[in-house]
Amino acid sequence: MSGESDVDKFQRWLQNRLATLEISNDSGDHEHSMIRIQNAIHEVIAFRESIETHSEVEDPFVNRDSPVRVISTEDVEPRNKSDSVCSSCDADMSSDLEFCPLCGEFR
Repeated sequence: MSGESDVDKFQRWLQNRLATLEISNDSGDHEHSMIRIQNAIHEVIAFRESIETHSEVEDPFVNRDSPVRVISTEDVEPRNKSDSVCSSCDADMSSDLEFCPLCGEFR
């Protein structure tokens, strides 16, 4: 990093505040304040680590120049839905199958 981030500044401020509290023992809430500041420092460290982890992870979304490929209508040939009829169940049969899709009867 070229400069000091706000998170680093905040952590240093908390550490300075903790050092100041350790020196002065005049307050009744001294222990409670120290525990709160120590917890805040731990949270700042965890937050910084999560930011670093987040910056290392790649973006799952991919930008594409052309999201859809163009298909010309000249290349598409319509198929006849039914080329023949099954002799067993009178269902429509396709020419690319050698059997009836309903009853399984072979031609």
